[in-house]
Amino acid sequence: MRVVTKSNLIKIFKKLGIKEGDDILLHTSMRNFGYFVNGPYDILNSIYDIINLKKGTLLIPTHTGQMSNPKYWKDKVNYKIIKDNINEYNSNLTLPRNRGLVSLLPLIDKRFKRSSHPLNSISAIGKKSRFYTSKHPFEYPEGYNSPIWRLYKKKAFTLLFGVDLKSCSSIHLAEYIMDLEYLKNNKMSVYHKGSFRKIQKYPENSNNFNRLLPHLKKEGFVKELKINKCKIYYINIYQLINCCIKILK
Repeated sequence: MRVVTKSNLIKIFKKLGIKEGDDILLHTSMRNFGYFVNGPYDILNSIYDIINLKKGTLLIPTHTGQMSNPKYWKDKVNYKIIKDNINEYNSNLTLPRNRGLVSLLPLIDKRFKRSSHPLNSISAIGKKSRFYTSKHPFEYPEGYNSPIWRLYKKKAFTLLFGVDLKSCSSIHLAEYIMDLEYLKNNKMSVYHKGSFRKIQKYPENSNNFNRLLPHLKKEGFVKELKINKCKIYYINIYQLINCCIKILK
């Protein structure tokens, strides 16, 4: 059995370049790493120890895909029943969907702050948790003035733990900055304030994001390590977005 401990992770994260005072957006999948002695807490606690929550901030996507209109889901069976019985988003109670065990911990640990967006909420703990989670714009959840926009302005980082660039939601900010036409041509509507409301600009997929990796590595700001044959990436969001904008242009 491959065992992962907190002390293992601290060594790995420091080798990646994580340091005290860093602000980090974490994307995770624990599936292929092995046995975590204390489950997802080992991941979070190792990061807390390094960044020091009095100086740094950890952010976790707590997205809630179940709040989208079931009429447009791949599996549309009984979508009318679902649509008629959905509850309003509650930042304290609504469970994240398809984001792994780590995404559930902000609902348990009340030190976390969670943003108000009914589909793309972000939770944060640490020095700038209120700064990153306040005023999350409904119409462009990963665009201007969103948590990702603030991470970009603060030259923060994203940590991809067991996932690839398809899970790197920060890249969507480059699409918003470039104001790409397809952002408007989406079918995304979300249950919000008693009815389903269409989001004005929304990127519906990230299937091609992995094609960016060679370009990002060439620029030299992607740090990559392996643990138990699984890859971990640490990327500066400011450099990432600027590189993606250049590619898009």
